[in-house]
This record gives sequence, C-alpha cells and structure tokens, in this order.
Amino acid sequence: MDITAKKISKGSVFKIYFLGLAGGFFVLFFIFGVSAIFGAETVKWEEQPITGIMGFITAMLMWPFFSFFFAGFMWLISILGLWLYSFIKPITISFKDVVASDSDNA
Repeated sequence: MDITAKKISKGSVFKIYFLGLAGGFFVLFFIFGVSAIFGAETVKWEEQPITGIMGFITAMLMWPFFSFFFAGFMWLISILGLWLYSFIKPITISFKDVVASDSDNA
C-alpha cells in the first residue's frame, strides 16, 4: 500500500527514529553490559571503566538516554530536510503487510 502525503507530522518522524534506534541500541548496550560482567571494559563513566554487574546495570541505564539523544538529533535534522522537500513535491511512503485497525472498520 502506498500513501502520498504533502507533509509528515513531526511526531511520527520522531517516533520512527526513537523506536528504530531504541531497538538497535538495546542489542548493542546489552552486549556491552554482558561483556562488562565478564570483565571487559566496555562501559565507562567519567573515564573510569565499570565492570561486573554494575557495568551491566549502567549499560542498561545508559541505553534509553542514548536512544533519546540520537533520535532527537536525527529528528531535528530530518524535519528540516523533510520540510524543504515538501516544497518540491509530495512524498510517497510504501507500507508492507498492512493490517486494518478497529477504527478502520467502524
């Protein structure tokens, strides 16, 4: 299913970035945390390595902050680019495996 829109809402763009980065960063930070449990210096705070179970906990606490920061940074740049693109032509978005929601059936 293809949808053509003149503009995309800022909230939708942020949601896509945040969910995508949060999922990807979770895997990365989980691996760093598990590595820290086994003594690898993969987690640092104020230039000091944190190992053991505290390294894992610290990595899991850092994960949402990194996800939010990077999503926000990419969002700010992207909304400028999408806004400029909206003056040129509408954007077409393709969806795969579309499922009708309850509100569509009413």
